[in-house]
Amino acid sequence: MDRTPIAQQRDREVAPIELTPADWFRIADEERAARRQNDRMRANAELLEFVLTRVVLIAAVILVASMLFNALPVFVHQAQQAPAAQAVR
Repeated sequence: MDRTPIAQQRDREVAPIELTPADWFRIADEERAARRQNDRMRANAELLEFVLTRVVLIAAVILVASMLFNALPVFVHQAQQAPAAQAVR
């Protein structure tokens, strides 16, 4: 019984592939290169996370310091008014 062209094509697609030693070395080299690239990308992501964390922390410190610095005249004014208010009583 003859097989249909689709069945013949499927047989060719699932047929075992014969690899030469050169193919194995090429595959191993590609896997090593992919692993190195993955390691570099992970290191870059960790560095980016570290830098962004520091930037956000520094920005938060600057924001809080700025808020306190802007509120400083209010505190100074209240401190100057306190002795005068006690003297009036």
